[in-house]
Amino acid sequence: MMQEKVYVTIVTYNSFSETIECLESVFAQDYSNFQIILIDNASDDNSVSEIIKWCNGKSNPINTKFPSLVLSSHDKKKDYIFLQEEELLFKKHNNKLIFVQSKKNNGFAAGNNVGIKYILQNDPKSFCWMLNNDTVVKRNSLLKLVQFQKKNSLGLTGSVLYHYEKKDIVQAVGGKVNKFFGTTSHITNKYVNKIDYVIGASCLISPKVLNSVGLLNEDYFLYYEDVDYSYKIKNQGYKIGFSVESIVYHKIGVSTGANKIAKHRKDDIDLLMLKNRIKFYNRYIKGFFGLYIGFMIVIILRFFRGKFYMLKSIISLLINNKHYD
Repeated sequence: MMQEKVYVTIVTYNSFSETIECLESVFAQDYSNFQIILIDNASDDNSVSEIIKWCNGKSNPINTKFPSLVLSSHDKKKDYIFLQEEELLFKKHNNKLIFVQSKKNNGFAAGNNVGIKYILQNDPKSFCWMLNNDTVVKRNSLLKLVQFQKKNSLGLTGSVLYHYEKKDIVQAVGGKVNKFFGTTSHITNKYVNKIDYVIGASCLISPKVLNSVGLLNEDYFLYYEDVDYSYKIKNQGYKIGFSVESIVYHKIGVSTGANKIAKHRKDDIDLLMLKNRIKFYNRYIKGFFGLYIGFMIVIILRFFRGKFYMLKSIISLLINNKHYD
């Protein structure tokens, strides 16, 4: 039986070793009809040169907790092409790996959109597998995603995410949105029948959704973009879900850089998440009562944690919330 074409979009930023480990597991997939679009989000370390070394078969073996899932092809030249972002859309490329360097880091959604734009221009009948670079995937992960999506006529399908370090513990199968506060939480029960959103660490987008819903919302930069995309998809009448047989091992914070940032930068991330929560709330929940009550709780919690310096910024976000539609 002929396999449908799947493009795998992977965004990387300052994390070449995790990215190479992820790529090695993708290249080991049982599903053969795929191309990878790897987008470097303007890394400011040596990530690009290290990944190119790996592409040329001149890198060192990688360290992994999953040797059975990772090819370890560090000494083998790959079928790849390296392009600047502005070169990508000039023509269709047949290389197994298309490595693209972005001009600027405009966020996770923008990075994935570089790949999605290419798919829409060159192969609009194909699937798109958005995959975090801090993952290792089982050899049948993509096959199970495609099979489950087609069987259940889904527009967006997620995998079961397991913790990379504790590989028997489920990290998430999807997410739940608190319709009063606008907060989100991960669902870890594999037997649930309904999820509010598919987690962006591993999700398969159908050709119909790619063509009708299109790009991810770049307003978020980081966090809530996957929640927003799921809601956009559902609002257009498509179904979402997850395949319990598609298994992905996921590290925490590597793809966003959250595991490396200093303490003061974590406060910036906290504010960004709160700002994006307001954007999502205004777009999909509406009203103001639950948002205001939720932010009062946030302010009280930050106060008792001794983060007095954040209170002015949080209050400012709340006062100006209508500017974040």
